[in-house]
Amino acid sequence: MHIEKNICDSLLGTLLDILGKSKDHINSRYDLHEIGIHKELQPVKDCDTGNIHLAKVCFSMKPEEKRLFCTVLKDAKLPKGFASNISSRVQIEDMKVSGYKSHDAHFILHYLIRVAVRKVLPKNVSLILIRYQTEDDEDIQTGEGDASPLFPKTGHPIGSMNKRIGKTFNMEHNEWFEAHRYALFNTGDEKVETFIKEHNNLIDNRTRGNAWVKAQIHSKDFSDWFRDKVKNIEVSNHLRWLAKGPNFVAKRYTGYFINGYRFHTKTRDVPCKTQNSGVTLSATTDNFASARDQNLIDGMVIYYGIIQDIIEIDYWGCFSVVLFRRDWFHNEVDEYGLTRVYINKKCSTNDPFVLASQVHQIFYVEDPIEKNVYYARHKVSVDLYDLEEENCPNIEETFWRETNDNIGSSERVLDVDVRWSREDLSVDIIDLPALAQHSEDVTMQTSEEEDDFDDTDWDWMEADD
Repeated sequence: MHIEKNICDSLLGTLLDILGKSKDHINSRYDLHEIGIHKELQPVKDCDTGNIHLAKVCFSMKPEEKRLFCTVLKDAKLPKGFASNISSRVQIEDMKVSGYKSHDAHFILHYLIRVAVRKVLPKNVSLILIRYQTEDDEDIQTGEGDASPLFPKTGHPIGSMNKRIGKTFNMEHNEWFEAHRYALFNTGDEKVETFIKEHNNLIDNRTRGNAWVKAQIHSKDFSDWFRDKVKNIEVSNHLRWLAKGPNFVAKRYTGYFINGYRFHTKTRDVPCKTQNSGVTLSATTDNFASARDQNLIDGMVIYYGIIQDIIEIDYWGCFSVVLFRRDWFHNEVDEYGLTRVYINKKCSTNDPFVLASQVHQIFYVEDPIEKNVYYARHKVSVDLYDLEEENCPNIEETFWRETNDNIGSSERVLDVDVRWSREDLSVDIIDLPALAQHSEDVTMQTSEEEDDFDDTDWDWMEADD
């Protein structure tokens, strides 16, 4: 952690050209001269004044670019327990970041800085910084493990006693149907899957039309067919109650803790300094390219969205199912390997629910220039301050199967044409005697800003709900 903080200090100090923190100084430029590389960056002495001229390096930023860089760090809302209040460490007008702790440095390096540099640095520079740590793909596992009984309860509501109890409400018929349909098609139970395949084959043989039409009929009619089917055969009580459908009276929550994640609804997130409503789901399923061309595709589809509602539907006291009503948004991977999410463009609106156990938590970092564009950041740590083994028995397994940011191969960086100097900025003129006088003051100022006591844990516990 402390090594990582040193790296973060050097990187931020160099990018923002913080006095006493930057590694791009006159001594390093003379090193280039000694080594004999990057001639355009080597010091040039003015014979008339004796001053040293230093060309601006390619990662140098204008004041407005530094402020934009700092704005990304300042405005980022992180999940609760993810890091301390990093925004309080950012000084936009002074164009500096200071006073953060070791844990904060990790998340600045891995999650925030990639978005911050994207709009302020030349592509050849930002690509290197964005791809400096390429991670391997990890399989994203879903489901709840043990499938018996149906939908084992592994999480719990969060908040005050009233919030944990939840608010009862009556579901509209359309909401009831959508929630029940999603539960039916996502039980993970082998017997239910057998019935699903049987009905799908039945529709395929009896219905004319393309695959899209047949899929719509299968999705719409399966619940009624399944209910009538189990009336005449011997099945377990769980399947019988599942086929009947849930009670129209359900519960609503604003927060839920499951699989090591602390989830909030978007409404609960709004007044908070933290962000816990972002979710992602990776599913291997049959999909259609669009409603217009209706071409069937079969493969891995990754969804990014926000939780709008958390409900628990009750199957007549036999079992219950916790569902997230979410909005999925259109997304794309840009040329930097970052996932851009367009929150004003919804997708998959016909199926608004997802099992609470299926999703992973992510958070979004807002683009500092483009409106309604956010960058999805993966691999959120488990909430170390809300872990209860009895409520989350497989917490270690859950942690290791978190999603991550796969940003592609770093080999593409080698093909970038690197220009080491930045010609649109004026050169630095250094007065050597004045530089020597200020060296001691800079050392004292740097030591005063540092604090050996790492109070990150205290910052976490002071975070709001």
